[in-house]
Amino acid sequence: MSLSSDPFSDDHVKKIRETHNHFPKPAFISFDLFGTLYTPREPVPKQYHDIATREFGIDVPLDRISSQFPIVYEQLLSKYPNYGQESPNISNASEWWSELIVELLEIPHYKQSQRSMQVCDRLLSHFTTNEAYRVYDDVIPTLKALSDEGVPLLVSSNSDPRVYEILENLQLSQFFPKDLTYLSTNLGYGKPDRKFFHTIANSLYQKSDVQSKPDFLEQCWHVGDSYANDFLPSVKSGWNGVLLDRHRTSKIFSHHQQPQLKLDACFLSDRGEPDIDDDNLRLIANNRVAMTDLTQLLRIFDFDPAQPSQSVSNQI
Repeated sequence: MSLSSDPFSDDHVKKIRETHNHFPKPAFISFDLFGTLYTPREPVPKQYHDIATREFGIDVPLDRISSQFPIVYEQLLSKYPNYGQESPNISNASEWWSELIVELLEIPHYKQSQRSMQVCDRLLSHFTTNEAYRVYDDVIPTLKALSDEGVPLLVSSNSDPRVYEILENLQLSQFFPKDLTYLSTNLGYGKPDRKFFHTIANSLYQKSDVQSKPDFLEQCWHVGDSYANDFLPSVKSGWNGVLLDRHRTSKIFSHHQQPQLKLDACFLSDRGEPDIDDDNLRLIANNRVAMTDLTQLLRIFDFDPAQPSQSVSNQI
């Protein structure tokens, strides 16, 4: 049976939630990384500027790096999609990032300059460490509680293999086995492409003991900070989607006092307000949740972090 093509239909939605208060235990919970589990200690352009200036004497204004970074990044993604995985001119993701570095800092190409190569190596190394990133305070307690409840935890990220080193250095690898770390560079496509979510679901469904794929999809969860890249495509792929809106920037929370807010029609529900809705947690519909704090995940599954179950397995 194929993956559900219409996760917004009443027939699909009604099966997702069994009570008005909590969701059943998930088959797995998938997490985005950057902006969801960890964040830069300082703005990324500033970290580029500080290392380039202090360690290599490269005189590039911070405001230029800040303004050009998103432009150069998008240009390179367009020219060499998925961090150069399909490009004959880019051997690996490190080369992709090196292309960005030399263009951003306006230095000679790394293949033609030993100094430029040193700059690239230094920055690439820096951005795998806890000097570059910090883990949000609510992450470790939540992941530990979920693991203690026997919930398999996945990574689903538009990233390259350097993520393995980042997870290790941020002490997150204990929660995410490599075989449950799904990266766009490994899958061949990334979010918001639904193939990204379909591929993950297909792989894990084949290892599960659930009889039907629609039933399995009802137990699949994805958590991310992006409405466009995480929330929307995961729900459209038949999963349960969780928007982690730490800064309350989405219209879901900015219109908290206006139940009839104008969201995409497929994300609205007229089934009434569930009991656990509050200022930090919004149950938009049967398989669509928004929260401002990751620990709210424990609430929607009725997990008590102080009283974990006996199962600690993270295997599907």
